[in-house]
Amino acid sequence: MVKSQVDSVGDYYPPFGVYNDEEKFYKKYRTNDTEDEAIYIIKANAPINTEAYSIVQSQIESGKVKFLIEEKIAKNKLLGTKVGQSMTPEQRNEYLIPYVLTSILKEEMLEFWPFKLKDLKEFFLIAGKS
Repeated sequence: MVKSQVDSVGDYYPPFGVYNDEEKFYKKYRTNDTEDEAIYIIKANAPINTEAYSIVQSQIESGKVKFLIEEKIAKNKLLGTKVGQSMTPEQRNEYLIPYVLTSILKEEMLEFWPFKLKDLKEFFLIAGKS
């Protein structure tokens, strides 16, 4: 993100500047169109990992994080409509991509819950292996 990017459609994304670059490591990536002070770097450590994990967990459990419906439910709802029934399999698959990705995200997040009672440093090492 500190370097400019062009996506597959040809859209240009300018680089982001780092707010707290005391070591001036990211200065070499600056250009005239850099979005100044767009990123604040946080170096992870056990206390930050613990706090981040706790906040995410409490936000999800309290219902403050909303997810799309499960892909199976979305597919059933789509196939229950005339529009969905008239779609080709490719069109249905394309329509369902956000729901599939949401299901994958939820599965990945649920895989981490058994580790919540372990040392969070170990948790993040295990979570980062995949």
